[in-house]
Amino acid sequence: MEIIQIRPSNSRSVLASMNDFVRQLRFRGPDRFNFAHADALEDLLSETPMGALGYRYPVEIAADAFSKLV
Repeated sequence: MEIIQIRPSNSRSVLASMNDFVRQLRFRGPDRFNFAHADALEDLLSETPMGALGYRYPVEIAADAFSKLV
């Protein structure tokens, strides 16, 4: 585990992907956030292609990254 920093971005691709995630959560999720649904929502987002990743799925990127660690 490493410490990460979250910073503002001027990348339109990153901002568009973030907006897509928000829209997905508003459309698919309940009106109020419930931690009991967090795993399902995380799975949903990991299977949403992102323009910032060359229209690949975040779950694929994560699997590739972990496979390189072994």
